[in-house]
This record gives sequence, C-alpha cells and structure tokens, in this order.
Amino acid sequence: MSKDIEVAVGEPQVSGEELAARFRQGDVRAFDDIVKCYQQRIFNLAYRMLNQYEEAADLTQEIFVKIYRSMDKFRGESSFTTWVYAIAVNMGRNKLRSFRHRPALNALSTDAPLETENGRMAMELPDPGRSPGEQVERVEVCRELEGCLAKLPPEFAAALVMRDLQQMTYEEIAAAMQCSLGTVKSRIARGRLLAMEKLKKIYHQ
Repeated sequence: MSKDIEVAVGEPQVSGEELAARFRQGDVRAFDDIVKCYQQRIFNLAYRMLNQYEEAADLTQEIFVKIYRSMDKFRGESSFTTWVYAIAVNMGRNKLRSFRHRPALNALSTDAPLETENGRMAMELPDPGRSPGEQVERVEVCRELEGCLAKLPPEFAAALVMRDLQQMTYEEIAAAMQCSLGTVKSRIARGRLLAMEKLKKIYHQ
C-alpha cells in the first residue's frame, strides 16, 4: 500500500454480508469490493493504534490477507463490519506486543487522510472560503488535535476512531474490541478527557 494509492470511499452497492456470501460462492471479485469499502477505514484504525505510517500500511495489508483466508469463518453472528474490525483490532494488538519498544510518535502525516461519514478528510487541503491566515490556523489546530490523538493509549485511540470518526455503535465497538460495553464507554470517555487535557496544555504553554 503506497502513499499515493487512491482508495474508494463509502459503502459498496451491496452489504458486506452480501459480498461475503458472493465471495464464498466463488465470486473472487467480491473481495475487491470488500477491500475498496474497508481499506481506508482499517488503515485509519491501524495508524491510530501504531502511530507509524509505514507500519500501519503493512499491517493493513496483513489484515486483508487474514480476512481473505478467514472468509469461510464468517458465520453472520455479528455484522460483517464488526467481524472485520475485530480482526483488525486483534492484529493491531499483536503488532504492538511485537514491538520491543514503543516507536517514537510520528507527527501528523498529511498522506493519511481520515475516513469519516462525510468521506475522506485531508487535513492539508485549503478552504477557499477562508483567508490564508485562517487556513494556516485551521491546519495547525487539526495538527494539534491529531497529535493529541496519537499520544493516547492505543486502545483509547482505536475506540475514539471507531466511535467519533467512523460512527460505529458502542455495541459494535465492544464486539470488535472483545470487551464489555462499560469498558468501551470508559475508554471513549477517558480518551476524550485526555485529548482535551492535552489540547489545553498546548494552548496554555
């Protein structure tokens, strides 16, 4: 996965469950649609957990290899999206455990736009309705917010990405992270509080 790759955004014309069924019936092209639908979102999650662009790109590829090899294990007991995220979160945890030392945190990579309900959000794009000074200020605020997110514990950051950026329900996040609903709510609440505290420190320096 290279930095200049163009990733399709948004849900496919059919559901993940339907794509999985088509793939299991022998339609290998259905997996291409699965990748197009989930690649950017899974990369976003991996990036927030690892805080390293290249590591996240490699992990994203590994996740889709795992999904491909595990398609026969999807039984529809949860939504396909939740199943995909569960694989991604588990592999992200394993990748973190494999690090002997936590890598130094990267600055915000403008090559890694976030996937939101409104499409891809690239922090570096200028807003034609703003003055040059306002555009610079907006970019700096975005960088600071992203920097705060990067400094959170990985599972806090992952929960915030799934909830606030990708609009998953608490139940879906709990299933993906394989923890209780209360734990999910606690991670999100504490993550938001920590991010706010870090942001306050930046503006009061």
